[in-house]
Amino acid sequence: SPDDERITEPRARESPVADPWITAEHPDPEGFHLRTIAALLDAYCKSYEAGRMAVFLDFCSLEQAPRSEEAEERFRRGLKAINLIYAHQVSWVLCLTVMPPGTARGYDARGWCFFERLVAGALKQTQYLLDVGKLRVAPDAVTNFHEQVADVCDVGRRPPLTPAAFEAELRERQFTNGSTDHALVARLYGEFVEEALGAATRLNFMNLRWGDAQAEELAAVLPLCGRVRELELRNNDIGDRGAAALARSLPAGLETLDLCRNKNLTDE
Repeated sequence: SPDDERITEPRARESPVADPWITAEHPDPEGFHLRTIAALLDAYCKSYEAGRMAVFLDFCSLEQAPRSEEAEERFRRGLKAINLIYAHQVSWVLCLTVMPPGTARGYDARGWCFFERLVAGALKQTQYLLDVGKLRVAPDAVTNFHEQVADVCDVGRRPPLTPAAFEAELRERQFTNGSTDHALVARLYGEFVEEALGAATRLNFMNLRWGDAQAEELAAVLPLCGRVRELELRNNDIGDRGAAALARSLPAGLETLDLCRNKNLTDE
């Protein structure tokens, strides 16, 4: 199938990196994350014979403060592309979830990381969203990217959230520069829901071990996905409660709903 082909012969040539800043002054002052990124990019290119790759790192790819008027304009243009960069279906996203000893906050407690991982998991296949913290060997010991990284570093996608639910969870997280990015990140997520989920015609959430709670989260956002024609939920653990929630929220134009092999569904 096309999905299986992408697993063994990935088309991805762009790698956004969800990298938590280690300090407010510099995201990676000792090169802790850089060494991991460099080793994995090298392994990827050798494993798949990829000649070139584009890498998005916020500190390097976006203008940083203090900014001139021209730099501010470039910064704003760059922000407009973030949703596409992370959500694109065949870009692969590295989540750098391991932090140096003594770092104040972990990956999951950070606002930008929460945003990047949620957006990245909404539309792309699981093998393109990778948690580097699950590596079983050191990054510089990887010799086969498919077997040692793609096969073992599955992040585990969660359902996309409504903008209101996203903002509620965002309030529980912190930003390296304080709270000044909260409104910006909430706005970017709202734009993602409107522009990307609102335009999607197919949503594929197969093989994710989702249960009723995840089905209910998905049901909450489905009314905002008005162009969806195919909804794939095969091979999950959704039961009657989750199926009922989905049924109440299905887009009017939906043509295909696949709930096969959800072992907790009954015939009622």
